[in-house]
Amino acid sequence: VMIINPYRHSSGSGTFDTTSFAYGGLDDYSTNANVFDTIAADPHGLNIKWSTSLWVKLDDMSSNKYLYWMHGAGNAAIAELYVISTGQVRAFMTGSGSNWSRSAAGAITLDNWHNVTMVYDSTLGRYSRQKVYVDGSLTGHTSNFFEANHVESTGIFVGATNMMGSPAGTMSGNINEMALWYGDALTQAQVQDIYNSGGPALDLEDITGLPSPTLWFRSENAVWNNSDPTDEYFLMTDEMGSGKQIRTNNMPEASRDADVPE
Repeated sequence: VMIINPYRHSSGSGTFDTTSFAYGGLDDYSTNANVFDTIAADPHGLNIKWSTSLWVKLDDMSSNKYLYWMHGAGNAAIAELYVISTGQVRAFMTGSGSNWSRSAAGAITLDNWHNVTMVYDSTLGRYSRQKVYVDGSLTGHTSNFFEANHVESTGIFVGATNMMGSPAGTMSGNINEMALWYGDALTQAQVQDIYNSGGPALDLEDITGLPSPTLWFRSENAVWNNSDPTDEYFLMTDEMGSGKQIRTNNMPEASRDADVPE
C-alpha cells in the first residue's frame, strides 16, 4: 500500500511524486531491464551533449556512494557519478584520467535531500566541458576534463557502493526522480529551475523552458512484481513513453518509501 505524502507544490499542475526508493539492504541496486536508450559513442570529443538529474538523500557516507554508473557492452565503464565520504560529488568519464569534475566538499550532507545534476557538453573548453551541480549551484565546482573516448552506452546501474565491473553493496539512502537528457546540455538556469521547482513533486514537463527529458523514472509509478517468490522486484517504466525500464535488485517491497524532498 502506498502512503500518500501530504506535501503539495504551490504551483503547477503536474503529477505529484509521493515516494522514493530506499537503498538499504545487502546488494540493493537498480539496473535497466531491457535495451537502454544510449548516450552516443564519443571517440575523441565529438559534438556530444547529455545531462542527468536526480534527488538523493544519504544515510551514511562511510564509503563511496554511486548514484549511477553507465556502461557499454560487457560492462565497459563509461560514466559515473558518486559521493565520497567528505560529501563531495564527483563525476568521471572514460577517456583520460583527467576527465573528472567535482563539487565542493560538504555539498552533500547526511539525512538531507539534495538535487544533483551532471551536464556534459563536448563542444566547450576543457575546464567547463563537464559540470556537477548540487542544489542548482556550481559553488566550489572544479573540473579538469581532457578528452572523452568511449563506446555507446548500453545500460546503467543505480545506487550501489562498488561499480568496478559489476554492482555490489548498497548506497544506504534514497534516490528519486532520475531523468536523463540525451542531446541536451542543460543550462545553469534550467538546473536551478529543477531545484527550485519544489523537489520531485512537480512534473518536469511543467517547468517552463526545460527541454523534455529523454528518459524519466518515477518511483511512485513503479510496479511490484512478485510472481516468482525467488525473484521479486520493482519495475519503473520511462514516463516519456519509450517503454524503457529500470528494475530493482534485491529490494523488498517496503523499499518504496514515502520519504521525498519537501
